[in-house]
Amino acid sequence: MLKNNLCCRIYPLVIILVSALISATIFYFDEGAQEFSFLREKGAFFDFLGISLAIAVLPVALFYYLSEKEKFENSARPLSLLGFVPALIYLVFIML
Repeated sequence: MLKNNLCCRIYPLVIILVSALISATIFYFDEGAQEFSFLREKGAFFDFLGISLAIAVLPVALFYYLSEKEKFENSARPLSLLGFVPALIYLVFIML
């Protein structure tokens, strides 16, 4: 039980870090500037933070929803990573 409790506390933080990486990549390739402008501008930093948290909402929600179901309890972590698919599709669209 302790392992599962720690998993439910640490894994969402990992998801938030991955979403920050994805949103940093989106900001890097957005508008063809290819620079991290959100580090210098105050308004752009809050846009980055909002996008990072918006990207993380779906995987975290999927993780907690699937970890409650007995049928999907063991595969909740890998299945929750499917929540990043829309952000990754948008990233590929920007890069092309």
